[in-house]
Amino acid sequence: MNINFKTNYKHLLLSVFAVMLVSLTSYAQENTPTPEPAKETETKEEKAEEQKEESKEKAKVVAFNGIESVPHPMECKSKTTNNERKQCVSRFIQMHVGRKFDTELPRELGLSPGRKRIFVQFKIDETGKVIDIQSRAEHPDLEKEAERVIAMLPEFIPGEQGGEKVSVVYSLPIVFMVEEPIKKDGKN
Repeated sequence: MNINFKTNYKHLLLSVFAVMLVSLTSYAQENTPTPEPAKETETKEEKAEEQKEESKEKAKVVAFNGIESVPHPMECKSKTTNNERKQCVSRFIQMHVGRKFDTELPRELGLSPGRKRIFVQFKIDETGKVIDIQSRAEHPDLEKEAERVIAMLPEFIPGEQGGEKVSVVYSLPIVFMVEEPIKKDGKN
């Protein structure tokens, strides 16, 4: 699915489309916060209990492609199957990015013509909130813009795995094309 934008400027035609990808399964392992160093007064039992809690937290993060009940916005609540909800969530996020992404930013940054990508990862936690937003792009301002747009997502109905609410990790590329500026004589 593509989401197209046209700017008010003759010098730039920008198309933005977002495609929902399956989340990265290694994300949870790589991005789980490291525990604070143990205090000398901690007992072995307290350390063991702490490790159990950390393991539970890691286990509560599920990949989008493996979730039994996908987290979804209220707009997707009427969908009856998990696959229908996944498709609805994908369309919902695409439309959200399409509406909220600053299409003038690439022109303002003076990006060279061609296809550009911003990779975004985020979680929908057990309460339905969007958290842990991370992005990667060729320019820091593009990263900030992608994070700003994803942070504006509404609260979701939490995902469930085995009847228990869990965090779900999403990976989302935002891909757009920066066109060559149109010269005054109308030729490129």
